[in-house]
Amino acid sequence: MQSAVISHIKKGDALLIRHQENNPYDCKAIAILTERNEMLGYLPKTENKIPALLAEQGINIYAYVASVNAEAKPWERLTVSLWITM
Repeated sequence: MQSAVISHIKKGDALLIRHQENNPYDCKAIAILTERNEMLGYLPKTENKIPALLAEQGINIYAYVASVNAEAKPWERLTVSLWITM
């Protein structure tokens, strides 16, 4: 995650979630993007199985920034909350 992107992210911001079933490294990859379509990263592989299954069924997944720590390691800078609506 680039520092220019993290500098304008704050707790509560809505995020975009995209299932990347054609990702060459992980067919269950879940990309996390800002509302400006800026790539933030991916859900950890250990956490992406259920969101990927939901996305494969056409269920919309919503996300927001739960916390930001710009000083942390890049893969630990954001905590993201996911939910679905029925």
